[in-house]
Amino acid sequence: MKNLSSKFRMVLVCLGMCMVIGMPALASSYNSTLSMSTDCWQFSGSTRKYSGKSIKMSMSLKRKVTQAGGNQVYLRASLYRKNLIFSDYVSYHNYDDFSGKETHKWVNVGSGKYYWSFEKKMPKNHDYYKYFVAFNSKNVKMYNY
Repeated sequence: MKNLSSKFRMVLVCLGMCMVIGMPALASSYNSTLSMSTDCWQFSGSTRKYSGKSIKMSMSLKRKVTQAGGNQVYLRASLYRKNLIFSDYVSYHNYDDFSGKETHKWVNVGSGKYYWSFEKKMPKNHDYYKYFVAFNSKNVKMYNY
């Protein structure tokens, strides 16, 4: 009887391990860097797969102003969902805190393939100021939750 009980436990443990190993991972996280020189005003990042319900992006953004007027420029991160042929715009967040880490959440966007488009923006229509600033971050983190 004791031998049967230990075999039964072993079968349960094996089944449990098979279920855990066979389940798809629900966590998707990516680390990256961001570098926009003075002559770049917009670019799009890589398309990445997220398996959770919501997505977060955090970074410590550094801004280097090269001429007067550049201190008004901030960085806009627009999130897009990639479909078979086209992409759907989800929403954006303005990163304008240059003193520390800033995090934004895109809530209830669902799982799928997404990418961000980064663009230098101004509060007024002085587009030429975009070329007076550079942005850098060595710790961009994108993950679902």
